[in-house]
Amino acid sequence: MNDVQIDEQLRRFAAAVAETSPDPRHVPARPAPRRPVNPAVAFVSAFALIVGVVGLGAFLLVDRADTVAGGTDLVEERWAWLTAGAVPLQADLVGVVTRGPTPRFDPATLGEIQRLLPFDEAPYETSTAPSAETQMPPLAYIGTIEDTSTQVVAYRAIGLRLGEKMMCLRVQTQDVNASGCLPNDAMQKVGLVTGFDSVVPEPVPGVPEPVGHVRLAMLPPETSVVVLRLADGRSFVQQPIGGVSVIEVVGLGESLVGTAQALDADGNVIKYEVLGSADSSSFQNEILADGVVEFVEYERAVFAMLACLRDTGLEVWGPTLESDGFTYSYLYRGLDLSGELLPDSVVEARFLSCEGSYSERVESTWFLQKYQESIASNLEKIQESKTPPSTDDGND
Repeated sequence: MNDVQIDEQLRRFAAAVAETSPDPRHVPARPAPRRPVNPAVAFVSAFALIVGVVGLGAFLLVDRADTVAGGTDLVEERWAWLTAGAVPLQADLVGVVTRGPTPRFDPATLGEIQRLLPFDEAPYETSTAPSAETQMPPLAYIGTIEDTSTQVVAYRAIGLRLGEKMMCLRVQTQDVNASGCLPNDAMQKVGLVTGFDSVVPEPVPGVPEPVGHVRLAMLPPETSVVVLRLADGRSFVQQPIGGVSVIEVVGLGESLVGTAQALDADGNVIKYEVLGSADSSSFQNEILADGVVEFVEYERAVFAMLACLRDTGLEVWGPTLESDGFTYSYLYRGLDLSGELLPDSVVEARFLSCEGSYSERVESTWFLQKYQESIASNLEKIQESKTPPSTDDGND
C-alpha cells in the first residue's frame, strides 16, 4: 500500500468515525507528506501525521551521548561517582549506595519488574572465580537480582595484554561468572547494553531453556529506570544501582534483538539503543513478514531510524512516548562544522533516507492498525447503544 492509498484509507476511516460515533470527535486531516527540518518536532498519531516547526529559542539541543575532553580518565571518574559514599562490608569490599532519582510513575506499567537488591537486603557471597585481568581493590558490590543467586559486582582492573586501566562488571551465579571490561577510550563510545551472556546450566527438570544476563553498565547518572524490550514481546524493567542494571532472561539464546531505554524520573527517554541486526535492506521486511506490527517492533523501527539519523551527523533527542501510549515523538536538526544550521534540503534528504530504510512502512502499518482498532471500538459502542433494554419482567 503506497502513501496515496494510505491517505485515502485514512480519509475513509475518518468519515466512518464521523458518521457512526455517538459523540462528536475531532479527527485532524493528514497533511501533505512533508518531514520536519531544522529543529522540528514530529510524531504520528493514529489519525494524522502531525508536523510542527519549533522555534530555535525554545530548545537547547544536547547530544546525550557520553563525551569527554581528551585525556580525561573516564575509568576513575566513573568509579568515583559509583563508589561515592560506599559502605565498607569487609576487606576490599564495599556496598554501593549510589542511586538514580526515584521514578515519579509506576514502572510496572512498562513491563515485568526485576528488582536489583542492594547489599543491605541481600548479603554478598564470596566468589572464587579466576580473573583474566589484574583486579584493583576494592570490589564494589552492586546487588543481587531478586529471587535468584545472581550477584553483580563492579571493579577496576589492569588488562594483562595492553596494561591499560579498565572498568569491569562481573555477573556471578552458582553456575558461571561472566565479566566484561571497558578500557578508557571505549567508555565514551559504549551504548546502553555493554554485553550479554547466555548460560546453559546442567539440565534441570522443568527448566530446559538457557538463562542469560543482559548487562547495562554505563547508564547516565540521571537514569531512574531501564526498560529492556525483546522482539518476542517480553519487557523487563529495573531501577539501577550505581548506574548499573543486569536483567536475567530465560531463553535468551545466542542473539539479543529488541530495544533498551534509560528513562528519567518522569519517564522520558534519556538514551536508547536498538539491539540486534538493523540491515536496512531487510529490516522492515523482517518486521512486516507476518503482516502485523507489535509495539516493540514499532519501537525498534523508530529507534533504528533515529540511530540512522545520528549516524548521518544530525543531532537527535528523544524519542518521547506520547500520552496515547503508542506514539513516539522526537526532535532533530543538522549543523555544519561552524555550528550553522544545514540547509533544509540536506537535512530532509538524510531524514527521508533513514525513514525509508528503517521505519516508513512499519510506522504506516502500525498507525493504520491503531486507527482500525479505534474504528472497531466506536462501532462496538454504537452497537451497544442501539441494543434495546431488556423488558423481561419475569412473567411468562
